[in-house]
Amino acid sequence: MDFRLKRPFWFGVGTLAVGVFAAAVIGVGKEYDITLVAAFGPLLMLVTIFGVFGGIFLTVVSLFPAKVRIDERGVYSGKLSGNIEVRWGQVQRVTVEPHPTLPGNPEAVIAWARPGESLGKMRPLDRDGLKGYMLFFTEDVKETQEDLVMALRRYAGARFDWGGEG
Repeated sequence: MDFRLKRPFWFGVGTLAVGVFAAAVIGVGKEYDITLVAAFGPLLMLVTIFGVFGGIFLTVVSLFPAKVRIDERGVYSGKLSGNIEVRWGQVQRVTVEPHPTLPGNPEAVIAWARPGESLGKMRPLDRDGLKGYMLFFTEDVKETQEDLVMALRRYAGARFDWGGEG
């Protein structure tokens, strides 16, 4: 079952707007010889460069599709930042729970590897002698949480542990 991930399109556009605004401030400051703008010129130039190029990059990246596939083989997450592939044979348990180390504790799908297995280059969580690897945040999935839980129940089977109702 495929799930689409949300992309922060407006974040890229907002970053681009900040860069363009900083460039406009530099232009107005030079035109009217405003000393405060001249004093902060190098900082404004950095904001312009990173805002414009970063905004263009983030906007373009947001246009590429990102998805998570949960099927009989395991979980595959395809993102521009890198792909994650976890086979069910490598996993002892899969949970949907608040991420314990991140601010605000956003809810995440975490795969707990069998002893001796490593699920990738991500930094693992440690609990009960198992290493847990965060696969994706549930809030990033465009489909409903019920669909996600249904797919995990269907394909992960007894490995799936969800703390929610139902």
